[in-house]
Amino acid sequence: LAVSLKIVLFVFFAANFIQNWPADRIINHIFIISGDTEGYYGPIENFVHGYGYTTICRMPGLLPVYAPLFFLLGSTWGKAFVIVLQVLAGSLSVYMVAEISGKLFNNYKAFLLAFWIYALSEFVSIWDHMGLSDSFGTSFLIFSVYYSLKYSSTHLHKHLLMAGFFIGWSC
Repeated sequence: LAVSLKIVLFVFFAANFIQNWPADRIINHIFIISGDTEGYYGPIENFVHGYGYTTICRMPGLLPVYAPLFFLLGSTWGKAFVIVLQVLAGSLSVYMVAEISGKLFNNYKAFLLAFWIYALSEFVSIWDHMGLSDSFGTSFLIFSVYYSLKYSSTHLHKHLLMAGFFIGWSC
């Protein structure tokens, strides 16, 4: 259900961007180039070409995602696939937000309310199209909170490790 809702919003925003965004700032109808996009993707492309990761004030959070895609698919399709991965991560984060809410309030209604509010949130979904790290950052922060709560109830170190991994990556 979360994937379906996110895809509906994704298509809505794609159609909106195509009509209202300059054509030279959209890749494959789904990847939106904003002011900072080149600051994230240019250094990764340089890294893949063997020139190193040289940038000012850009953490390499997109590097593990985009570098293999750029290497295998090139710039245009690699960037489009990053957007697909952002939507999938966003869909999973919808479920995790609902789980977090349900567990914190020990209430299934809280689960449902959080699920629907977050799944239908335009503010969150609009970033899935942007060629920035914001969508992944938001999803990974949610993943970190989810695994932190899992650790507090299970005391399994793998959950603590996952929480740390995702909070680190989101930073």
